[in-house]
Amino acid sequence: MADRKKLILAVTAVAILLLSVVIWSRSRSDVTAIAPTSDFYYICKSCNNHFGMSNSQLNAFQAKHYGEPVPCPKCNSTDLIHAMKCDKCGEIYPVPERGADPACPKCGHKPGDPA
Repeated sequence: MADRKKLILAVTAVAILLLSVVIWSRSRSDVTAIAPTSDFYYICKSCNNHFGMSNSQLNAFQAKHYGEPVPCPKCNSTDLIHAMKCDKCGEIYPVPERGADPACPKCGHKPGDPA
């Protein structure tokens, strides 16, 4: 009888462990699936190029060029404006000044509102 209880306890523990691993792996893939492709957006003042860089791209640039400003990939100018990307229409536009309306100038969508 004691062996049967130990077997049931062991099977239950293994089942809980497997279920935990499955739930954890699914939650990790969901986070990856919705992660943005670019974390940082810029607009070049020289050529008006709108572009984004992922966190890993920015880290790699900073590791190789410590202290240097990010250059435009089109014209190499470092005269850039920090920007944001609209969740609804994809427009990249300058980050609004503090207190200014953060709505997208193209479609009027505000960050944080449902797309």
